[in-house]
Parts: sequence; C-alpha cells; structure tokens
Amino acid sequence: VGCDDFLEAAEQRVRRHMEETLGEEWESDMLNLPWCEDPTTDGVLIGHHLWLHNLMGAFGMYDFCRARYKNLEKAPWNPKRSLKENVRRMTQYNMGRAIQRR
Repeated sequence: VGCDDFLEAAEQRVRRHMEETLGEEWESDMLNLPWCEDPTTDGVLIGHHLWLHNLMGAFGMYDFCRARYKNLEKAPWNPKRSLKENVRRMTQYNMGRAIQRR
C-alpha cells in the first residue's frame, strides 16, 4: 500500500463525512462562484467564506476558521477606494477561485 492509497482513502472519508453533515450537494455549492476580483462581489472572498462555513459545519473547526477569518479582517480594504485599487493594494491574499469538478 502506497502513500497515494492512504491519501485517496482519507479523501474519500472526508468527502463522505462532508456529504453526511452538509448534504449531498455541498460541493456543488462551491462551483462557479465569482472570485474576489469580479466586480459583482465587491471584493468579497465568497469561496473562502463558504469554505470556512463548511469546515465549521462538518468538523467544528472553530479555532482554525476564526484564525483564517481574522486574516480577512486584517485586509487593507477601504470602501472609499475602487475595487481595482483595493485589489492592487493587497499584497497577500488568496483570490478565492471556485473549485472545479475533476
């Protein structure tokens, strides 16, 4: 049994647990979300928020999720600036791209 076999088994258990706790459609909720540089989001990291919500709902990972959310609170976002200017000023961030089915 190789490392890939262990990882695949672990991923299957995680996905099964996510489905049992969040519902069968949990992953499809993450598909095709706009990313933060899309003007319709006003810079909100929708995928990131939904990911944190799912981790809390499925695994109760409060401390982990709170630490990730605190990073969002520290973002140098200013509502008086344009979306483009705010994004330009962000030095470190995950753009929150939506996941894609394999």
